Amino acid sequence: MTWFFPRWVKYSSIMDSDLIKKLEQNRQSKLIVYVTGDRPFPLSAQIGLDILPIFRRHLEGIGKVQKIDLAIFSTGGDTLVPWRLITMMREYAESIGVIVLHKAHSAATMIALGADEILMDELSEISPIDPTVSNQYNPVDPQNPQAKLPISVEDVFSYLDLISKKMGIKREEEIVKVFNKLVDSNPSVHPLAIGNVYRSFNLVRLLANKLMSSHRQKMSQDDIDRVVMVLAERLHSHYYFIGRKEAKNDLGIRTIIDPVVGIESWMREAYDDLNNYMSFGKPFNPEEELGAIALKNVAFPVALIQSEKLVSTFFTTIELQRVQVLDAVPSGTPVTRNQINWRITHQGWK
Repeated sequence: MTWFFPRWVKYSSIMDSDLIKKLEQNRQSKLIVYVTGDRPFPLSAQIGLDILPIFRRHLEGIGKVQKIDLAIFSTGGDTLVPWRLITMMREYAESIGVIVLHKAHSAATMIALGADEILMDELSEISPIDPTVSNQYNPVDPQNPQAKLPISVEDVFSYLDLISKKMGIKREEEIVKVFNKLVDSNPSVHPLAIGNVYRSFNLVRLLANKLMSSHRQKMSQDDIDRVVMVLAERLHSHYYFIGRKEAKNDLGIRTIIDPVVGIESWMREAYDDLNNYMSFGKPFNPEEELGAIALKNVAFPVALIQSEKLVSTFFTTIELQRVQVLDAVPSGTPVTRNQINWRITHQGWK
């Protein structure tokens, strides 16, 4: 069996070490790079609690310093991670900066909110922090009975707003009927799933508040409340992406700073390096990956944590195999065609 690893794996680092040193010298800081790739399934990745012990190793390698910068690219993940990650980083650094390499969505936005400085260029974007909830009480996916449908906090609240504000339903017995419509729908929504949605909504607001309250230069509670309210419930879509000017001027996120001379070009170069390695947004194409070979395993990097002396990569290893199958045809003579089968054989950090 043939094994294929990306050409960069043989090196000690993914991002060029000189590029890391360049940022550290410019910012008088120590740098950690954190990426969760945005490729579609089966090469997708999200922020998860599994990163915490890995981050600790990187922080131990850096030691206690004045400032740590976190360069991040992520579409989000577990909303419990940001608070734990930021508090861990504050054990090692007096000041924390977050450098947004294009995408810092959802839970990654929350990580940025916990930083003393957020560096954004013209490509950088953050997003709302309203969570999408999945648990055992969620409705069953009609297309896949083994899976559960996620429930968006915004969808639930928008449904109730539609009933009360747009349709003018105010009487208690009518609201109960509306709620029962949601519970009795097909697929049905368990009342505890809706309770979990509300709990998650309150938890995200609490964590965002705590993250912004952790800054060295304290924000006023009015400023914190305004930012949390907008990001948690006022934008009406989880996919409303927010650029630098809007985040700074309209939302009033006062920790956002414009990169000084040299940092914007560094951000572009760092993004290009990571994109070359991670293939951001590229769909999984078995035919392209297998080529003319009949059978091979490919290790795809889907997440990365890198500092000056250490690199940790999460790989998804996929076995691809070309097989011949017979298709029945009306004439009765089967037609042979090639088909590529694939399966995930391993996932984990290396």
